[in-house]
Amino acid sequence: MTFRPTSSISLRLAAMATALAIALFALPVAAPGTAQAAEKIAVLVNDEPISDFDIAQRARLLKLTGVKGNTTTKATQELIEERLKLQEAKRLGITVSDDDINGALQKIATNTRTGTVSRLAQALSANGINIRTLKDRFRAQIAWSDVVRRRFRSEVRISDADILAALKGKDEKSDVEKTVEYDLSRVIVVVPAKASNALIAERKRTAEKIKQNVTSCSNLRSVASAFRDVTVQDIGSRNANQLPEDMQKLLASIPVGRTSAPNKIDAGYEMIVVCDKSEISGFAAARSPMETELRNEQGMILARRLLRDLRADALIEYR
Repeated sequence: MTFRPTSSISLRLAAMATALAIALFALPVAAPGTAQAAEKIAVLVNDEPISDFDIAQRARLLKLTGVKGNTTTKATQELIEERLKLQEAKRLGITVSDDDINGALQKIATNTRTGTVSRLAQALSANGINIRTLKDRFRAQIAWSDVVRRRFRSEVRISDADILAALKGKDEKSDVEKTVEYDLSRVIVVVPAKASNALIAERKRTAEKIKQNVTSCSNLRSVASAFRDVTVQDIGSRNANQLPEDMQKLLASIPVGRTSAPNKIDAGYEMIVVCDKSEISGFAAARSPMETELRNEQGMILARRLLRDLRADALIEYR
């Protein structure tokens, strides 16, 4: 089993990428129509204009990504909210760099198989959409995330009592149950692609030698450095109850300071090293994921409340 360290990904980018991937490669191409005519102001948001063209472009993007119903009305409301979000970000001195926008666009380009931002722009243009509307959407999302994060730090506190109450509400027996926390490292003996059988066998012998010689994480790197094309990665702390069952069984069988048997993966031979392990209370084990869940919930509540207040205080004029 390959051990993959935890990574964070943007859910909104993933959702957008999925929708665009389906749309750009599964739907008939619409007639191009991104040429911008004279822009008529449709809405003023605190004296900041939204044009008919802005609304038409966003409506096309929403329709392309599978949004149902009156996309013109939904686009108008989305753009009004984006103006409010960006105005609040500006008030707080929050800016979004072009690099941030291009990074988000590149993730979309990668996930939609267009590959590059320029090809993504071409694919959108073929459906009558100027990439600017997607850039504007990302700019507002990124800025708003920073606004909420800044307000969250100053206004929201998650206490142990909050976490314990949430765990009990889920019928978690965190005050009784215990689990094991591991401190882990990972060794990979690299095997080149298209390696001969002889080389594969030789690299497996290298992995076995490393396994025999490693007696603690303090000598792990010195042992590994004696062999070519061997990498060592610190995985860090992992709670057993957050790992797949087969990984739990594997780690339970490895003494502290020793490694798992070499496991063939695409990159070569992988071994997991148990640097340390200790028994901890169920509450300590469950604290981090529950705290993250509560923070996400409170963050969404704060974001909705903040946007509601901004909208209530705004001067919105429909033309």
